[in-house]
Amino acid sequence: MTRKLSKKFVEKAEKFVEFTMLKREEIKKIRGQIIENALEIEGILEIIIVSLFVKKGQFVLFSEFILDNLTFSKKWEIIEQYIKPIGYELFGFKFDANLRQNIRKVIEIRNMFAHGEVDFLEGDVNIPWLVYRSGKKIQKIDDNFIETTNNLFEETFKKLQPILSKCYVEVF
Repeated sequence: MTRKLSKKFVEKAEKFVEFTMLKREEIKKIRGQIIENALEIEGILEIIIVSLFVKKGQFVLFSEFILDNLTFSKKWEIIEQYIKPIGYELFGFKFDANLRQNIRKVIEIRNMFAHGEVDFLEGDVNIPWLVYRSGKKIQKIDDNFIETTNNLFEETFKKLQPILSKCYVEVF
């Protein structure tokens, strides 16, 4: 026996679907912005790696065969392992504990947005959540999280500027 749904129930369901679709579009924009910001920081790490390991005229080859095959995490790991024995200093620039922590956090947030799934969990349906890695990590995406994340990216980018100015990249 099939039960007929009330008009009121159907209208509520349609409004909820419409609402969640709008929220998902909003999250797509936020996701894109976060990934784009992370790519800028990853690009700085690539410039640092190139400055450390690439001879003049070898950038394209190194980029195609090495850098393009490394994750953001691996790029940071290379830099961190290189600078650890010399006291986290490079080109006269100190990678302090705060900056190292920021870079790890940037990578974590980037991975959450790149590999996570947006969902509307029980409770306040107005606030989307990011479910990461099959539900193992859950992050509430609210204004506070977005503001904190934007500040993290901005601070990390600013802290990397002094070393970026001392690096060189010869593309050809």
